[in-house]
Amino acid sequence: MKFLRVIVLAFIFCSVGVFSQENNIKHTIVKGETISSIAQKYNVSIVSIYKLNPKAKKTLQLNQVLQIPNSESKKTNELVVADSEKTIDINHQVLTKETIYGITKQFKTTTELLYKANPQLETEGLKVGQTIIIPSSLTKKEIANLSNSKTQEIVETVEASTPLTHQVKAKESLYVIAKMYGVSLKELQNSNPKIGNKGLSIGQTILIPSNGKIVENEVVLEVKKPETKEVSTAVKESKEVASVLDEKEVNDKEVKADSQIQTSEIIHEVLTKETKYGIAKKYGITVAELEKQNPAIQQKLLVGSKLSIQVPNDKIEKGSEVDVAESQIKLIPKDTISATFNNMSNVGLIDQLIQTAYDKIGTRYRSGGTTTAGFDCSGFMCSTFGNFDIKLPRSSIEQSSFGERVETENVQKGDLIFFKTNGRSHINHVGMVIDVVDDEIKFIHSSTHSGVIISSTKEPYYRRNFAQVNRVLK
Repeated sequence: MKFLRVIVLAFIFCSVGVFSQENNIKHTIVKGETISSIAQKYNVSIVSIYKLNPKAKKTLQLNQVLQIPNSESKKTNELVVADSEKTIDINHQVLTKETIYGITKQFKTTTELLYKANPQLETEGLKVGQTIIIPSSLTKKEIANLSNSKTQEIVETVEASTPLTHQVKAKESLYVIAKMYGVSLKELQNSNPKIGNKGLSIGQTILIPSNGKIVENEVVLEVKKPETKEVSTAVKESKEVASVLDEKEVNDKEVKADSQIQTSEIIHEVLTKETKYGIAKKYGITVAELEKQNPAIQQKLLVGSKLSIQVPNDKIEKGSEVDVAESQIKLIPKDTISATFNNMSNVGLIDQLIQTAYDKIGTRYRSGGTTTAGFDCSGFMCSTFGNFDIKLPRSSIEQSSFGERVETENVQKGDLIFFKTNGRSHINHVGMVIDVVDDEIKFIHSSTHSGVIISSTKEPYYRRNFAQVNRVLK
């Protein structure tokens, strides 16, 4: 009789052990995972994981197998399945400035569903032009309205598929034509490779890149001498074309067009200690315009190199004033350079900083990199600010001590934003703030997996690892 009791008890204990094993999930630890991230992944508590894996309290090892409670995760799976049954899969092409948080908000979905439909996003992040699947809870009508607004530009491009051309007029240069159609000088040169050898000639027809746009209601004038009589004659000739506008509006249009076309080419030889920002400021143009006119200096500005600069005539007339201002700048002691930056109005400078950073989107990540061949995070910041004579420390932890630390509610464009990633106790990543909307901060940075991209503090990874914000420019 006792023997039977022993057998029954043993059977009961074995059954309990088997059932408890069935209620658990086996998880193999991969690089970068922590107890908290694993608990969040399976929607269980850390305590419940430690209860099944007592040794995990001391340390976690790569490829270590953990027992995860299955009861809570089943509920989560059921909820996810229920959600997925109510969703519609949408193919979406990632646009510039889009973030994971922005997409989930726009398409009424969750980051969990988005990552499940696109596993590569967790490791590689978003890439401009990439097509992803979005499980959306939008109605068909909402999707149709969203598609109409999103695809408007694509439809316009298809309708205007006929190649755009331009006939060269007197005194027009490549830079003027590029600016007229809203394209870069490099894009225009790539569309017309023969121009580099022969140069432009009057009456020549050149191709405009596909992203070029015709400037509406633009009146182009051929002016031999900037005399009042010739301008008034041109006004009379253009009355039939611009009959809707009154005489004053036509005159304003033509004077504006005239100021755009009347530029002079200046050859500038780079001197010792000169910078792109200093040269651009001297001639009244931006660094971006200087680089477009002279693509060779995008990598490095060499002493002795000769730059071809298209300068508006009205800027040349103010040359003496520019020289006086520059001579005053040269008298500023080195010790007060940082103070001078803080005291001056930097709204325009910050916009130029952001535009310079935008131009590098898509550049790959490279450890120790500071050029367009590849950037690491702090190298990208050094390069961006260095274009404007602002020298930052080389590493992200040193940059976190540069400038003035600000609270998150006072963050503005141009600030440096810092993170402690991969479980580090010290700062090891940096980016630059490009936009602040409510409690969301968008920033541009060079990430390990995706290179130069735009991200958001609404993304769980960056929200979790956020450290601080510093202001370099006031």
